Amino acid sequence: MGFSYDSRIRDDYLLVTCTGAPESPEEFFEYIRSSILKARANDIQYVLFNESEATLKFQVYDAVLMSEMLDKEGLQTYGIRGAVVCSPHDFTACKYFETSLRNRAFNVMMFDDIEKGKAWLLKDR
Repeated sequence: MGFSYDSRIRDDYLLVTCTGAPESPEEFFEYIRSSILKARANDIQYVLFNESEATLKFQVYDAVLMSEMLDKEGLQTYGIRGAVVCSPHDFTACKYFETSLRNRAFNVMMFDDIEKGKAWLLKDR
């Protein structure tokens, strides 16, 4: 199964929906990187990543590697607030990723419900 994603600008946030399974950490990295850059190019501070239909095969090391890749790009300095909605079977692994990102100054939280994620994302605007 291939990996794909679509991003759409909503009222005051970017909704990014992905499906399938990335074949490598680099492919997943590019999905996150391009989404953050699109938000920045459109002067959008809030991004809702809907990964509930994706199949993500994270290991703890992958979360650390991905966080390091994003950190090297300096993407945390863009002031983007991100809510990530994970599928229930990937939620524990996603929480490792969240911790790794937050330790590198990313403003991100993982959720298992899209409405909870959206509420957190937009609560302080």
